Amino acid sequence: QIASELATIYWRTDGAWSAPVVILAPCGAYRPGLGPFHAQTMEATFAHIPGLDVAMPSTADDAAGILEAALDGDRPTLILYPKTCLNDPLRASRVQGTHRPVVPGHAAVRHRGDDVTIVAWGSTAPIAERAAAVLDAAGVGVDLIDLRSIAPWDMEAVTASAARTRRLVVVHEDNLTGGFGAEVVAHVSDHLEGDLTTRRIARPDTWVPNHYANQLEVLPSARDVVEAVAGMIGGLEVTEAEGAQEVDGVLAVEATGSSPADQQVTVVEWMVAEGDTVTEGQVIAEAEGDKATFELAAPASGEISDLHEELEPVPVGTVLASITLAPGAAAARRRMPIEPRLRVRRVPGHQPSPVRAAAAAPAVLAPPVGLSGFSVRAGGRILTNADIAARFPGRTEADIVRRTGIRQRPVLAPGEDISALAARAAREALDAEGLALGDLEAIIAATGTPTRLSPSVACLVQNALAEDDGPADVAASDVSAACSGYLYAMQTAHDMLQQRPEASVLVVTAEAMTRYVDPDDFDTVVVFGDAVTATVVHGPARAGDSPVLLHRPVLSASGDDGSVIRHGPADEDHLFMDGPRVYTRAVREMLHMLDRAAGQSGASTAELMHVIPHQANGRIISSIQARSGLPADRFVVNVENWGNTSSSTIPIAIAEHLPTGPTGLGGLVAFGAGLTSAAAVVEFTGKD
Repeated sequence: QIASELATIYWRTDGAWSAPVVILAPCGAYRPGLGPFHAQTMEATFAHIPGLDVAMPSTADDAAGILEAALDGDRPTLILYPKTCLNDPLRASRVQGTHRPVVPGHAAVRHRGDDVTIVAWGSTAPIAERAAAVLDAAGVGVDLIDLRSIAPWDMEAVTASAARTRRLVVVHEDNLTGGFGAEVVAHVSDHLEGDLTTRRIARPDTWVPNHYANQLEVLPSARDVVEAVAGMIGGLEVTEAEGAQEVDGVLAVEATGSSPADQQVTVVEWMVAEGDTVTEGQVIAEAEGDKATFELAAPASGEISDLHEELEPVPVGTVLASITLAPGAAAARRRMPIEPRLRVRRVPGHQPSPVRAAAAAPAVLAPPVGLSGFSVRAGGRILTNADIAARFPGRTEADIVRRTGIRQRPVLAPGEDISALAARAAREALDAEGLALGDLEAIIAATGTPTRLSPSVACLVQNALAEDDGPADVAASDVSAACSGYLYAMQTAHDMLQQRPEASVLVVTAEAMTRYVDPDDFDTVVVFGDAVTATVVHGPARAGDSPVLLHRPVLSASGDDGSVIRHGPADEDHLFMDGPRVYTRAVREMLHMLDRAAGQSGASTAELMHVIPHQANGRIISSIQARSGLPADRFVVNVENWGNTSSSTIPIAIAEHLPTGPTGLGGLVAFGAGLTSAAAVVEFTGKD
């Protein structure tokens, strides 16, 4: 009755009165100690009341944004905040100050893909995100939409996504019967022509058990989502590896919290050292969960090694150490339930189930452009791991290699200017191709670290070239897409040359990341280097003699508010990077974008014989290789001697790879701040 009165008062008074009442109510399960009396959600019930806005965020940032919008508005609003998101550092807000309002009815796209649409909200959104990551590793592209609000809901975004993927999975915590997922499925089915496969994953029509393990059995899980998608697509096998894993007598000691509510664990202090012999049950570390400190015990007897860094928060389930088992030793059983690690693999010889959309026009592939005249200029000073280790007591050269795969990186020498270096690289590239400034259609510079905002790097390069070649009327502009900048610039060049197939474009990368690195921040000092490159891009009519043919790149971005990566004057010029979040997003997005680029070019990822990923760090590249299923020898890796030079890494790797005489298809893929991502298929022709 109260909700009905609030929702109708504006209508009943012909707009004379409003009821700007905002109610924030914790709800839902996925926490121990709740049971049938404290675990309801019931969002579908409230969605039946016209005039009442109903929101169900899955992150603290969205909750704050929805609250901000509700307080600024004049409509009654009910915000159902999932208890599982309370006190969860992984979903906590990283925004300083006022949050951007989140208007009801606007969903958030958490993940992009072309194979299946997954819709979730509240507690099930992070579950769907974990499922999407597992599916991504198997090459299944997921379009993951977090509704954020139930009344109104983003019908357009969901329908458009389902129209593209033709597979729709809706996941919610409320009862299956009468659940809001039925409304989502019904609306999409009513508004799409052609085939559409749908699944609803929800709590059965029963109570939430008191016993936590039983509670998890009843509620939707990541495995439920993965298995639903696998069943829709076909040819996928889902397995799990629950608990600590023993391989060749070595046991992985995983992070477990003080209770099932813990999402993160921090090793405060190791009570053992590398190579110590431990016994089952022995206290090996003092650890801290989200709510309490506790002692971490050895799950088995043996020799302990590979100790994780102290004071570095990690998600529950992360490997903290390894134990080489003593003869006859066995692993202790877990005391608390932890969601199992899932694996998905494609069944050999099985083709995915086809889906038929309403009649669509056949794709028309634009002819590739040619890449030639690769020129590279590094910063004039080499910063070695020994140099860095000497400044950070307790750190060693081996530590840096283990964490990053990097042994040295070029940095700008005193007095060096990134734009001047770029101009020299540009001159070398043009000379190699027998071109002058006036022969170019345009100069495009990819940079996240320009010397100044104006003139642009591209205009400064043009000015320097004009000193030798004379002035020329040539378009010049910069592209700011961080580490994805080279491929962003290449798409612009590619499209320009489709209109002028006999023309040429100069693409420059100019990156001086060390100007923005905090010299006292070990985590970023070890990663970044400074370098510039120049590449001449020939139109299709002139591409025949090029060593590399580039198909049109695919681009994407998931707008970041700066909580993952940021740098610039507003941040006192120092780079901030949330390493764990960068790692997760980079691996996931680069795998997805590589699949997209291959598909757009009429190929498959398995056909790519030369994969050149952005050289972010060794761990990210290794993870991409392992999850791609491609042999390691197909990956071009030079991060050891260059570090991460942002948009310059891919052209540097191409330049170093060409002398080996590569032929066949290749893939270029990048991920960077923004958060941007990009990929392209190339053909190595074997020509000089």
